[in-house]
Amino acid sequence: MIDYQKLKEKVSVRDYAESIGFNVSGNGMIRCPFHNDINPSMKVDDDHYHCFGCGAHGDVVDFVAELNGISNGAAAKRLMDELELDCDEYTCDEKPAPARKKESLRDWLNNTAAYYIALEKEMKKCIDELRPKESDEQLHPLYAYAVRNIGYISYLIDCLMDCRTDDEILRVKGMIQDNG
Repeated sequence: MIDYQKLKEKVSVRDYAESIGFNVSGNGMIRCPFHNDINPSMKVDDDHYHCFGCGAHGDVVDFVAELNGISNGAAAKRLMDELELDCDEYTCDEKPAPARKKESLRDWLNNTAAYYIALEKEMKKCIDELRPKESDEQLHPLYAYAVRNIGYISYLIDCLMDCRTDDEILRVKGMIQDNG
């Protein structure tokens, strides 16, 4: 049986993502490969990844499995092959660690708020940098998108920040999921 813990200690999600061609920003953000991502919404750290857009979350083995549509066992073997690791060193007789716990509502709230705050910041930057210089200049599509949507993003941030109970979090989560 594969010793998943040893394998995960050997390779980080961030290093793996970079090794297969993802452009990882300085703060660890990439465009999520699991949904139609326009702006980077996935954070890749050493021990896990999390997409603030679609909610994908896991470790390096989960990342490889989801990326390739294979089981975690096949993903672990693929990682060992790609990294040319000695299989004997990464096997054990113990059962793998129990599955990760599901993201709590509070975690979802914090992660989603952080995502929308970062998105609002980028939209403001886009509006400032792409603002037309001349009155007859054609609008840049990203400028138009940011101007059209920044009010809604600000509204979502306000809704998220005002949540005090689990019921309020569920209401806002449903609203965001319904409206994309």
